[in-house]
Amino acid sequence: MYEENYNRVTYRFNWGGKMTPMVRALLIITCAVFALQIFTGGRPGGVDVGALFGLSVAYFRPWQLITSTFLHASVFQFLFNMLWFWVLGKDVERSVGTKKFLALYLAGGVTAGLCWLAIAAVRGGAASVTGASGAVFAVLVAFALLYPDRRFLVFKAKYFIAAVIAFWIVMSFAEENGGVANLAPLGGAAFGLIFLKGAPAFDSLVNRRRNGKGMKQHKNEARIRVKVDALLEKISAHGLDSLTSSEKSFLKKASRRFKRNHHSPTGSQDRDFVRRK
Repeated sequence: MYEENYNRVTYRFNWGGKMTPMVRALLIITCAVFALQIFTGGRPGGVDVGALFGLSVAYFRPWQLITSTFLHASVFQFLFNMLWFWVLGKDVERSVGTKKFLALYLAGGVTAGLCWLAIAAVRGGAASVTGASGAVFAVLVAFALLYPDRRFLVFKAKYFIAAVIAFWIVMSFAEENGGVANLAPLGGAAFGLIFLKGAPAFDSLVNRRRNGKGMKQHKNEARIRVKVDALLEKISAHGLDSLTSSEKSFLKKASRRFKRNHHSPTGSQDRDFVRRK
């Protein structure tokens, strides 16, 4: 993947290395769907796949944000998307993990779809759109952020992918028809940027929330311990019959709770109480 020369590291492109599980699964699904489109003319069983599962303004259905990612309108679009996905996706999956990679891919496609719907509603354009370009652009940007100095022939990844995105923007304004569809994948690219740059901040927020919940649970357990200790002192001084029914119920519930946590704050008196109950 790279060679080290003293203190200088030179990254070289190696076609992504060994296949990863999620890239393999998504490639198989997308290839199978495209083959079905080709051999049935896009109408398996008389069903218009593009109309039902392609993203449409007039006939929008929520599932189209996902299903349109697995459909392609042409052989060129299919080969372009799947080639880049195969080449770059494997390294990205290895870096972020399989679950996060799937989230990146699908959410990139959804974000691009939402962008297309918003722009199409304002500017008009194609009646429907299909393709994994938004999802693939999310992977492209993730790769550029993870491996900015990896080389494509003579170009570093960060410059090469920036050039691809710039070209896409130019194409979106150059074409009179289909410009809206060309702009949509930039939403996926933006999501890839947010996903990689925002993930550490999101993880930090989740950890703070978990820590906060842990502190709250600790305080609740401390209050329960205080009340349990008071009830055990009452039993020691006046006997078990001195407890009210609600106090007995509370002590029993506390015993069960702390036993589930593999410890008991009530000591031998509480164990004797539970056995007697």
